[in-house]
Amino acid sequence: MSDILDRIPKYMKIKEILRQEIEEGLLKDGEKIAPESALIKRFQASKMTIIHALQELVEEGYMRREQGRGTFVTYSGRRSPLIAVLVPPSDLRPLTFLMDGIETAAGRLECELVSFKMKDDKAACTALADRLISLKTDGAIVCPVDGAVNLENCQLWFNQLKKYEIPVVILDLQSQKPMGASLIKTNNENAMAELTRRVIKLGHRRLLLIRTGKYEYLNTAARINGFLRAVYQYNDFVESFHILSYNENDSMDARRHIVQSFMEEFHPTALMALNDHIAIDLMRILKSLPDNIHKKVSVTGFDDLPFAEFAGLTTVYHPFHEVGEKAMEMLHAMIKKGKRPYSITIPSTVVIRDSLKPPAKKDGRFSNTPIS
Repeated sequence: MSDILDRIPKYMKIKEILRQEIEEGLLKDGEKIAPESALIKRFQASKMTIIHALQELVEEGYMRREQGRGTFVTYSGRRSPLIAVLVPPSDLRPLTFLMDGIETAAGRLECELVSFKMKDDKAACTALADRLISLKTDGAIVCPVDGAVNLENCQLWFNQLKKYEIPVVILDLQSQKPMGASLIKTNNENAMAELTRRVIKLGHRRLLLIRTGKYEYLNTAARINGFLRAVYQYNDFVESFHILSYNENDSMDARRHIVQSFMEEFHPTALMALNDHIAIDLMRILKSLPDNIHKKVSVTGFDDLPFAEFAGLTTVYHPFHEVGEKAMEMLHAMIKKGKRPYSITIPSTVVIRDSLKPPAKKDGRFSNTPIS
């Protein structure tokens, strides 16, 4: 038995002694542990051996390092990592599916979740960071912030968390990410460009892109850019295109009037919505218009939410659930294994259904013949 114990690395023996002292309450939650020099003397070990033991206790959630202050106990009877999920101030309906992915992975990885709404001012961002630190959160997942929260304000709480070595994973941020955060991207722009190319190649020459609100949905700018990129690529084939914005909170009559006016003035053959909720709303509006116009006009969406398949909606599959799961897995690896920040892209894909069809007939000087 003594031979076996002798073969155990010294850092592991030191780690187990300190872990036992923490769990038995000899070292209490929030208490600063002895400096490395004192531990070196106590255990008759090298500096590297002490650092190795402390690092593993940090990775396992028993301790945390504060730059310039030292190492502190973080064990308060909670063994599961506590993860903060920060969401935009507006209620983004697709976030439900994103949260489902986060919760699925959190359950599998035995992590606890707590969520907070971000507010777009400096004082609120600083207060949020202080709150996360006081709760001793082990990491944070930041749901999409583009357009909803000023990136400079986000940088405030990120810098605070960085001081306490709290890792962060940011989802679907299209602009530059804070240094030191992991990032998960989706290729919304490329996917929208591909969908628009499919629409044009099918023979549609007059396109109408429909959006709502300032930041009610995810990646609005990326989706618009993808649409424009494809339109300019096939400029010789496109007769006209417009971008229409209306408020979903307006009455049905008001929305119908806006859409009908555009239909009568520009005669688009394809209505491309920035998300599935808008697309379904457009399908209802078109059915209420005269001359069976809903049978002559194509409609597309974006996100592939569960109702899209039942509605026969051509759309783009946005991997909400996969993004949420992967975010939790990335953060867990950063907390438990000390993995350095990194970035990945999870692809979105075009899904063709019955709502996209060839235009009814040739129209004007532009041929509606499909492009090979």
